[in-house]
Amino acid sequence: MAEMKRSRLAVPLVFVLVIIAVVAIVTGFTFGPVEALCVALAGVIWLFIQNLFFLFRLIGWLENPVADEIPSAGRETPWRIVFEMLRDERHQFEKNAKHLQTRETRYRKTLSSLPDGITLVKSDWRIDWCNESAEDQLGLDSMKDRGQPVYKAYDSKDFIDYLTAGNFDKPLVIHNSENAQTIELHVVVLGRKNAVIVTHDVTDREKLDSIRRDFVANVSHELRTPLTVINGFIDLAISSKDPGPVRIGREHLALMKEQADRMSRLVNDLLTLSKLEESSPDRAPETVNVPVMIRETAKEGRAISGGRHEITESAEPFCLKGYKDEILSAIGNLVANAVRYTPPGGHISITWKRSPEWLELAVKDDGIGIAPEFLPRLTERFYRVDKSRSRDSGGTGLGLAIVKHVLIRHGGHLKIESEPGKGSTFTMQFPTELEMPMPEVIQDSDTGIAS
Repeated sequence: MAEMKRSRLAVPLVFVLVIIAVVAIVTGFTFGPVEALCVALAGVIWLFIQNLFFLFRLIGWLENPVADEIPSAGRETPWRIVFEMLRDERHQFEKNAKHLQTRETRYRKTLSSLPDGITLVKSDWRIDWCNESAEDQLGLDSMKDRGQPVYKAYDSKDFIDYLTAGNFDKPLVIHNSENAQTIELHVVVLGRKNAVIVTHDVTDREKLDSIRRDFVANVSHELRTPLTVINGFIDLAISSKDPGPVRIGREHLALMKEQADRMSRLVNDLLTLSKLEESSPDRAPETVNVPVMIRETAKEGRAISGGRHEITESAEPFCLKGYKDEILSAIGNLVANAVRYTPPGGHISITWKRSPEWLELAVKDDGIGIAPEFLPRLTERFYRVDKSRSRDSGGTGLGLAIVKHVLIRHGGHLKIESEPGKGSTFTMQFPTELEMPMPEVIQDSDTGIAS
């Protein structure tokens, strides 16, 4: 098609030259050769001026090449075809440019929605574009930092050394102490002129890895002590040179029983916690008579206390829709903790009431209390403020983790209020839509389940 248009350029030019030649020849026959030469010269000059005029118009258009503003020319000039070709090419160019712009917009919109940070840089590490995740993770500003070297916009010695080394086979892990954030950074080089910096927030992954390592270490430590005690007495009995029956004293048996019970409590708590972490229970919720359950738990607390504490309970007359064994376990853990961390002579209260926003079951003590900096970590597995005191008191370090997961299962949460030397209040808050009326008849007061 383009070759046909180029061949058509010669037709108007030849046509004009033929007309000039015919007029010159006729003039020559009529007036003589000098007049014919003048006519031919005038025709050539006119043709030159006309082409010069269109040439200047073309140059003016090239300064601002817009397809709709391309100059026009008459049918008898070759410039008409030139301008038509330019118009077609310009329309195609603008169409392609618009298509590319649409694709780029869609591409950048897609990158903007990614959770990973994406930063496009030039070969000299100057920022061309970045998405919102990169702004959050590296502290960049896509408008202000555009055109700036990325190592100046994100000033980190490890980052600068990483870019300078030029070895991008392994990612760079950056720990930000200011916001406790961990970023994994990759650099992908795209040819000679472009590169992509990909950042991924691995804070949660690092935290989970740390929790896993701590969990394995804590379980190993918790089991090591009772197993050491039991194995020690067994080895002592086996190594005895007495040919008669091996005899172990009652105090030794009592110690072995105590350590075996400790392991059993730990295993049971681990199984309970694992069950609570399942996506959903395999049974329907029940109507739990919380006032009856509180009375039974208070009795157990007094048995654990051995009369060293005053334990009182107060409950408004309404029930809760939930899972009886889980709620019983949660209350039991809170009461047991209150007994462990309240000095003899202290007071522990258990209350069940409505509040404007929640159904609240609170266990309050006037014990040793907890400093504010320790409160956020109390529900972590095996976390202890005073490790030696917790182990001496027989705790497994999983009680508050169980309470937290019981509340998650019921759509509630645990509220902790504490002050060193003045005691603590642990409040289990349940959604108000779980409230159930008190039953008229209770078949079994020991279970806490109404019929």
